Amino acid sequence: MKKIHKIAIVSGKGGAGKTTITVNLGLALYNLGANIILLDGNITTPNLGLYMGILKTPTSLNDVLSDRADISDTIFTHSSGLGIVSSDLAVDAMNDIDFRKIKNVLPDLGNHADLLLVDTAATLGSETQRVLEAVDEIIIVTNQDKGALVDALKTIGTAKRIGTPVIGVIINRVKKKLDYSRIENFLGIPIIGTIKHDEKFSKSTEKGKIYLETYKTNNVNRFYEIAARFLGDSYTVKLKKEKDSLFQYILRQIGLLPR
Repeated sequence: MKKIHKIAIVSGKGGAGKTTITVNLGLALYNLGANIILLDGNITTPNLGLYMGILKTPTSLNDVLSDRADISDTIFTHSSGLGIVSSDLAVDAMNDIDFRKIKNVLPDLGNHADLLLVDTAATLGSETQRVLEAVDEIIIVTNQDKGALVDALKTIGTAKRIGTPVIGVIINRVKKKLDYSRIENFLGIPIIGTIKHDEKFSKSTEKGKIYLETYKTNNVNRFYEIAARFLGDSYTVKLKKEKDSLFQYILRQIGLLPR
């Protein structure tokens, strides 16, 4: 079995936009050549599928955690090409679930991908902490207001206690100029990307569309920049078009050059 590199997308509280980040960063990574799967690690209030226009898949993570299915059988291919393991929206789908099994089942996805992004629950409860124990690295999603940054700091403290490294923070819904040094000094981790506030995110979610596929904005460039940083520094994933420079490839993906 191949080893899969597992990254959790986490925020200290709801409303930071971590599911939006997971979906769009995942698609950017996929479009740049990463062999990637997205997984909804939020069993209680799953949103990942909804953000991609998926109400239900034939099998889900719930089936795996209740011993009704193998995780390899839950991978659903989205119209974008992304593989996704969703969680079930039904209330009774919570029956007989043992979330402690999450650490044991995630490595089996190594037969299908090299990289896994896990969307987590909105709080730092037991669900999220089980995911943090199961992954290799963590990305924090936060906003620029003081309360959100304090929650991010608490999340970093939880990660340190568990022993899973936090590789950086993404500041989402940016509305005003950021003091990068102040935020990085406060959190003690680097800012690896910023996404500007845009009402089109909520519009795309309402339509079940992925922002990255639907719009051509500066935020699209930003998602590709974050993804390219991963591919250049952390992973040995080839671009789908090896003859293109990374810059040219990104321009093609966002429609600024012909494909």
